[in-house]
Amino acid sequence: PFLMVDRNSGNVGVGTTSPSQLFSITGIVANANETQHLLISGTTQGVIGLLKTDTTSKLWTIRNDNNFKIRESGGDDRLVILSGGKVGIGTTTPNWILQANGTRPFFTLSDSSAGTNLKHWFMSSQGGNLYFGTSSDAYATSTISALTINSNSRIGVGTTTPFEKFSVQGGIGADYFTATSNTATSTFNGGFFV
Repeated sequence: PFLMVDRNSGNVGVGTTSPSQLFSITGIVANANETQHLLISGTTQGVIGLLKTDTTSKLWTIRNDNNFKIRESGGDDRLVILSGGKVGIGTTTPNWILQANGTRPFFTLSDSSAGTNLKHWFMSSQGGNLYFGTSSDAYATSTISALTINSNSRIGVGTTTPFEKFSVQGGIGADYFTATSNTATSTFNGGFFV
């Protein structure tokens, strides 16, 4: 039979006489380009809803209106994939292959094999400045950003307020330094040691 209800379990089967789950589908639905195990369609969009039904109920929907969207109840699209392949997180109109939008957004890389409070490096855009830094295992930024690029295109290492094109808070070690300008002047705060 195409549709079967197991009287003992209450499970519903499509294309199967022994549904193992509440709703089981066996076989495929085909169109000219793709094959699907489940096809949900509508004249304007296809929607799947997922609802948690306790005192903290939350509805999420997965929808196709020619763009792929994951939406939280309340109408906010949290993830969008446009038909051209651009992905938006926190935005429905991504302009690049991947765009994340939010207030002071962070991207974090976490190495689960690293030691305590050594796992997480982040990148964050805040107020026109770009920061790279580390975070503790509690996800609290416990140290100053390792690298800062501010809105004036100044780069700071160990400082979030670079005062020149390249500013370093702390000592610098190198085999040699080369100055190519014969007119520029330099200032070394705290002295110059050889």
